[in-house]
Order: sequence, then structure tokens, then C-alpha cells
Amino acid sequence: MTEVTGVPIPTIDWYSGNLPETLRKFKRTCEYIFNGPLAAKDEAVTVQCIMLCLWVSEDGRDIRDGWALTEANSKILASHWRGFENYAKPKSSFRVSRFQLRAIKQEQNDTIDAFITRARIVANDCVYTGKDEQLMDTLIAGLYNDSIPRKLIAKKTKKQP
Repeated sequence: MTEVTGVPIPTIDWYSGNLPETLRKFKRTCEYIFNGPLAAKDEAVTVQCIMLCLWVSEDGRDIRDGWALTEANSKILASHWRGFENYAKPKSSFRVSRFQLRAIKQEQNDTIDAFITRARIVANDCVYTGKDEQLMDTLIAGLYNDSIPRKLIAKKTKKQP
């Protein structure tokens, strides 16, 4: 372990107010070490998984123990990151997401692409069966320039005669 001597040990606060951002920064620091001092080791991925389990603290190990990792997956670093990211991901209600989707408006300096991207991200959590139709309604209602929604409303779809 002389390769990591002098390298600061990454830490994470599992009770952070913004856990997804805290985890992102923790992961970035770990990846610097994994791609630097720990990259050239034999069995590098296994060592990286062990080091990650040490660095996440007792709370992180308790979180990890709640997963159903096979022995093979326990040696795959991506499985660990996926589990921690799922844990850190904000839990949301589809009803809240639907409300947020209805409230999205294009800002004056937003491009259409930026607006659509924001709407799609929220729509992913809405649990709609016909997501495309819901997105179109949001786009029509939320566009900053009112001439575009008029054109979209006037446009006939394949379903209309």
C-alpha cells in the first residue's frame, strides 16, 4: 500500500443535505486514486472494491450490506457505485413529478433543446404510459415564444382526420 501513502483518504457524509452531490464528489476523488496510485496493481479492481468499502465508513458498509450482491458482483466496482448511486438518488413521488412537469416553463434565455431536456428529465419520473403525448402538452404550454405553441396546436397529428 505504499502507492497510496500520503494520499488523503476519501470520506463521505451519508447525512449530507445534498447526498447525490456529496457522492458525486466522493466518487470523483476515489476515481482519481483508482486511476492513479491503485491502477497498476494486480487484481486492481478487487483492491479498488476493498478500498471503497473501507472508505465509505460503517454507514456505507451498512448500506452495501442491504444489497443482494453475488460474490462475483462484489468484486465489480461498477456494482458498488450503482448501488450507492441508487441509494443517494432522491426518492420522488410520481405525483410530485407530474406537478413539476406541468409547472415547467421555458425561460427567456433557454434554448428549445435545453427546455426539452429539462422536461424529459422530469417526465422520466412521472410514470406515464404515453410519455410523448404528455411531453408535447408540456412543451406547448411551457414555451416562451407563444407563436410556436400556436403552430403546434394547429398542426394535425396522425390520429386526427
